[in-house]
Amino acid sequence: MQLNLIVPKGEEKSPIEVIILLIFCLLFLIWGISTSLKTQINEKGISAQFKGIPFCNKNFTWDEIQSINVIEYSPLIDYGGWGVRIGLNGSCYNVSGKIGIKFTRTKGKPFLIGTQQKEEAEKIIKHYFNK
Repeated sequence: MQLNLIVPKGEEKSPIEVIILLIFCLLFLIWGISTSLKTQINEKGISAQFKGIPFCNKNFTWDEIQSINVIEYSPLIDYGGWGVRIGLNGSCYNVSGKIGIKFTRTKGKPFLIGTQQKEEAEKIIKHYFNK
């Protein structure tokens, strides 16, 4: 069975094709809504887990972080959108908003983790990061 999304004029889609397409769209919507970003900052470092996307777990120790700041950024302009992004500005994990924890690693490109808790992130980073 071939699923054609573009149907030539005069041809109709079979009901099974329409049902498959609707199910696919619904599953994609549910997946998109259920993804979340969990960030932990503690005495060991920073960890980010993107739930809903396999293999998107990152752990960074304080020793491998050269500099770190909580910044305001534009997800569309700086990283090309939301989600897991790899670009000229480094890598990025974000789901919404325009506040992020951006750090430069001693080895590698910068990394940004989106956050909705600016003040709390600044306070915890100041407590643990001593460079």
